[in-house]
Amino acid sequence: MATSKKINQSQIVKPVDALIVDKASFTAILLERIELGKELFNRQVTNIPELELNEKDYHRWDSYNFEYLKNSFNNENNDYKSNYDRINLSFIWRDETADANTKLRYLKNKIQNKIDNLESLVDKVELIKSGIENVIHKATNTITSDNNSIFIVHGHNTAIQQTVARTIEKLGLNPIILHEQANAGKTIIEKFEANSM
Repeated sequence: MATSKKINQSQIVKPVDALIVDKASFTAILLERIELGKELFNRQVTNIPELELNEKDYHRWDSYNFEYLKNSFNNENNDYKSNYDRINLSFIWRDETADANTKLRYLKNKIQNKIDNLESLVDKVELIKSGIENVIHKATNTITSDNNSIFIVHGHNTAIQQTVARTIEKLGLNPIILHEQANAGKTIIEKFEANSM
């Protein structure tokens, strides 16, 4: 008899929201989106067709922002996207009989609320966890060496070995032909170590 175990919602551990894009790019895109939002907010609307166009452009702007926040984090249902999406839930009321000025005020309030949310997010970028910073930091920690030596592992064709060695010398580097180095009872790894310093 199989029994099913109920999972308590409090037992589910949600991963910490972390950026999967670098913070500088994330901030730059948010600032661009804020500027576009301000253009929408400040757009002159003098008639119903202009209002309808402004509403259409707002929905496209808002939809892009939503997708950007969803795709910029390791978790599609991250808190930043969810908070952005919930901003205007109190504005669900929609009176189709309202006059154009009321509809415009309603639209401007929605735009301003979204802009405020994005600006707040820009202010917090340095506090947001990021998985990408660690990768970039590791990639920049490269090993630098002033050693100009290059190992040539011995093979059976000494003519090619000598040609490669002379070419390396012409490049201003020091070829080390491993089988020409004294063994002194060393393994090949120990010879590498001894000649690499």
